[in-house]
Amino acid sequence: MEEGTKADRNAGLDLDEPAKKKWYYKVLFSRDWFERRGILPVYKDYVFPMTLIAFVSYLLCWILLPIFWGSTFKSEESSVHFNGILVNRDPDVIGNYVTKLVLDTNHGPLPHNTWSEIDPKEYQTTDDMTYLLEPKQSYWVALEIREGATDALREAQANGDTSWDPQSVISIYYSSSRGSATVSNWIVGPLEKLFKQHLPQLNFQLSSDFISKNAENPSALQTATQAPQTLVDPVSYKPVDLRPWLSVASAPTAIGLVFLVILTFQFVLAEYRHRDILEHFFCLKHVIIARIFVPSLAALPVALMYALLNTAYELPYGAAFDTYGEGFVVFWLCTYCAVIVFFWTLNSVITVITPRFIVIFFVTFLITNVSTVHDPVQSMNPFYFYGYMMPFYNLRQIYAYIWFDSGERNEILKHMGVIWAWAAVLLLTYPFSIWFDYRRRHEKSIWSDEEAASAYHDQNT
Repeated sequence: MEEGTKADRNAGLDLDEPAKKKWYYKVLFSRDWFERRGILPVYKDYVFPMTLIAFVSYLLCWILLPIFWGSTFKSEESSVHFNGILVNRDPDVIGNYVTKLVLDTNHGPLPHNTWSEIDPKEYQTTDDMTYLLEPKQSYWVALEIREGATDALREAQANGDTSWDPQSVISIYYSSSRGSATVSNWIVGPLEKLFKQHLPQLNFQLSSDFISKNAENPSALQTATQAPQTLVDPVSYKPVDLRPWLSVASAPTAIGLVFLVILTFQFVLAEYRHRDILEHFFCLKHVIIARIFVPSLAALPVALMYALLNTAYELPYGAAFDTYGEGFVVFWLCTYCAVIVFFWTLNSVITVITPRFIVIFFVTFLITNVSTVHDPVQSMNPFYFYGYMMPFYNLRQIYAYIWFDSGERNEILKHMGVIWAWAAVLLLTYPFSIWFDYRRRHEKSIWSDEEAASAYHDQNT
């Protein structure tokens, strides 16, 4: 083969330039040329693995991507899982009309929430009622009808009270920090649509009743016209967001977590490629210590940078704590624990399956986590309840409390408990994968040393 190559090369030296180019392209694209250089076997080795990779990719497309697609599929059917409470403090025309209107939606078309009426005597103040939403989070939405609203409206009409506020009659309480898109689409949105469709009928009835009762009393009608809002749309609603969501928070609680794992993955790949430099001289105990300690140390500045980045975009670290610094430190340490889990998970997996297949696990890990944070798990198919045990979901809940005071403080411990459980399982299992990798690497080293020694012996005998 080498001789044929030299002959071909020498054959073109004596030709003029145009002929040389013609000869060059003829030889270059000839089948004989490829065969002599062993190109065809190389191409066979290339085509087969690439075909296999393509097949696996297409297969994963139908296995992994549906997990994310499914998390948004038929979300309106899950709107019934968002329970709400209604407090009617006006057992009269307005209160009875609105109560019946809202409770009837329980059996109406989707989307709708599941409503239940509670006794106003048990929740005498607005704060008592809203406590069930935030921080208790037993319900997703609360609707309160103003105490004595019907009598107050009649009095305002009779006195021409210009201070009458139609929006004071009905108050809708919710917390967008629990899921801004979900709350807007499946909670507040359907309720506002309901009121816009049916409150005009109530307003017409109230105004007609007043006019008919005072048809022979021009002074009363003239007095009422001094406050036209008491006759034209006298009843309306006011949405009250107890824990408003900041749009910038969508970055660190969803896609930002993906970037955090990518940064971790980059470090894991670099460490895997260079671990032999030091571990060749370590015993098994020291290898285990190094693989656990080094990622733990690297996770600290990664989490710190993630926390510092959010300060530039004015995320309120002091919302749930006495000082801004306390919230920042809690955020940093919680993120640090999660990054350690990312490090140990990826390190453990890459140790067993090697970099050849790590991308498959990496994509699977990201998709299964991301699918549980873009919307509340309650809005998804019950299959996605696995999100309660995923790092992304629990981190998102912790961040929501730190930045928006959403939920109770002890909930942080519950969500951190899930992350610590991940760390504990990895800490117990990771040494076994290290032992497996350590033995595999040293067996190869021993065999290579024996082969080298044998070759040296053969050369010198």
